[in-house]
Amino acid sequence: MPVVIGMVVLVRSLLGRAFGRKPRTPYGNRLPPRIHDRLSLSQTVGRRVVVIGDVHGCASELDRLLAALARPDDLLVVVGDLVNKGPASPQVLRLVQERGVRSVRGNHDDQALAAWRAWDAGLPIPKPAKHGWVQGLHADLACELEALPFTLDLPAYGVTIVHAGLLPGADLRDQPLSDLFTMRDVVPASTKGAGSPAPGGNPAWEANAVGGTGQPWAKVWAGPHHVLFGHDAARRLQLEPYATGLDTGCVYGGQLTACVLPALDHAGKPVEDSSPLPEGLTGQSIRLQGGKGIEAQVVSLPSAKTYSDKFLKLEQAAQVPMVHGEL
Repeated sequence: MPVVIGMVVLVRSLLGRAFGRKPRTPYGNRLPPRIHDRLSLSQTVGRRVVVIGDVHGCASELDRLLAALARPDDLLVVVGDLVNKGPASPQVLRLVQERGVRSVRGNHDDQALAAWRAWDAGLPIPKPAKHGWVQGLHADLACELEALPFTLDLPAYGVTIVHAGLLPGADLRDQPLSDLFTMRDVVPASTKGAGSPAPGGNPAWEANAVGGTGQPWAKVWAGPHHVLFGHDAARRLQLEPYATGLDTGCVYGGQLTACVLPALDHAGKPVEDSSPLPEGLTGQSIRLQGGKGIEAQVVSLPSAKTYSDKFLKLEQAAQVPMVHGEL
């Protein structure tokens, strides 16, 4: 029977190529309705925007962060990787659905969606140790993953949200979708085969998914938009002039971190807010866009426990200690 199923998949693939199969995501899913989404000032006016780092199935931490930080009129956004690695991916999707949380697409979200589609079609689940949780997942929750865009633009704030990164000098629509949720570094374009060039991009740089092989893309990024991103837990909180990395390793026993953008009035000016930092959170103020943009708050909630020891093993190998409870 598996041989027959494999032949069917192969025939479908060949027919799709022969008759112009529709473009797909890097893991073979249908493209979302909006690859690059956008929220105008009229859609965000009078509301804070809370941008949350990688959740990775840590439903308890997400619930605690929202309980401590979120206000009824806040616009909530995750930088992707809602699922996988942690203990409660279905619960995260349900919480996101119930609270109206937006998210961009992470590589793990796209992987999990492909695994669910395989299970739903009666095919073997790829990497069942990682994706076995998709068995029995309600279709309405799979739809949450299917709708995720690759980027979200907030022009009133001068902010773009993406999971992994953006290639400096390349137009957004020219950037390979796989780079948007896998890149960590950029390498000189002359380093043949080391990275992924973007059509029409800056020939000086190529994207690379392997950290430590070049320069962190966020250090090279010079705007004009300020980018809020995740994906790179090994570097923890990244505070660069035009980019802020929010993956602080929640699933690895670190923190769940968020960047709180202030509410704007109809003229696009920040609304004054002197509310104190909620108890149980640590935080600091940052100014976006190389110090010329609006002031935002970066806040962090410590993880309840270590759900995956991958991060600790990496740190032990590098002899870099992890400080719990800090940004």
